[in-house]
Amino acid sequence: MVNELVLEELGGEQVAFKENNADFINNEKIRVLKVEKIRMAVLSFLTAKGALYESCDSPKAAIWINRAKELEPGIIILNKLKEILEIIEKYLSYVSE
Repeated sequence: MVNELVLEELGGEQVAFKENNADFINNEKIRVLKVEKIRMAVLSFLTAKGALYESCDSPKAAIWINRAKELEPGIIILNKLKEILEIIEKYLSYVSE
């Protein structure tokens, strides 16, 4: 996601620029992540995706959760999604009766 944001800023000759300037691209990824709103959006996306996979007992959960922990080492991913889904399902079944 961050890589796409950086490349979007670069404009038309993205591919060649990316290939010839890997260090610059990596530095720009770090710079973009320093913008708190972007950093928090990326973190929210990673944690939501990790929580979704975790609620499905998918091994893919670890990939997303580990990426979130790289960005924010102290983050805790709660397994609340299953509980939320159960509440929604109970409500929907109650409403449909």
